[in-house]
Amino acid sequence: MKLLRLLLATLAASAGLVVFTQVPAVACSCMPAGVAGNVESADAVFAGTLTDIRQTSPGEDDVISSGDPVFYTFDVEETFKGDAGDGVVESVRDGATCGLEGMRVDQTYVVFASENKQGTLEAYLCGGTTVASDRLIGQVEAAMAAPPVASATERPEPTESPVPTAVPSGVEQAAESRGGVPAWVWFGGGVVLALAGGALVLWWPGAGSNRRPSDFQSDARTN
Repeated sequence: MKLLRLLLATLAASAGLVVFTQVPAVACSCMPAGVAGNVESADAVFAGTLTDIRQTSPGEDDVISSGDPVFYTFDVEETFKGDAGDGVVESVRDGATCGLEGMRVDQTYVVFASENKQGTLEAYLCGGTTVASDRLIGQVEAAMAAPPVASATERPEPTESPVPTAVPSGVEQAAESRGGVPAWVWFGGGVVLALAGGALVLWWPGAGSNRRPSDFQSDARTN
């Protein structure tokens, strides 16, 4: 009997743990991108005062989800990038699902928003939306003034480079070294000089003869 009571008590304690143990919430995880990165990623960046927060009502089952949409209306004071439209920005109810947190009416914010397929501006916890300050506005303006940074997937535009010229070879180099006179002129001139020299040798008296010098002396005496 005591053993049965002990088992029942153990089961009741286990059931209590199952019912009352709180499941830890999954938090939104953000990778810091910095002001310049937030400006680059956003479709619209503006400064404005929050004038209204409108949350959607629970459905017929009275269930409220952390992903339910919330609409923030801003009185836009200055637009740094894109089009702020009517100043209405959509987010979600809870920060656990990356919704905007701590938003207060009559507070001025710098909003970093993205445009969805329906053309609605959306802002989330990781996008950089926060309370406006002179320092933050200065950083936004500096990011807008800086030239855009090319992404890793973008290829640089090809640039025209001069076409390399062929290095002169053999005869061409010789021609250039002779003041640009074509090589065939020098070759032809050499041939002509060689022929002229040969003709002169043949024309010269006694050329091609087998007579000895003493024979020429005898002829001179005879004459």
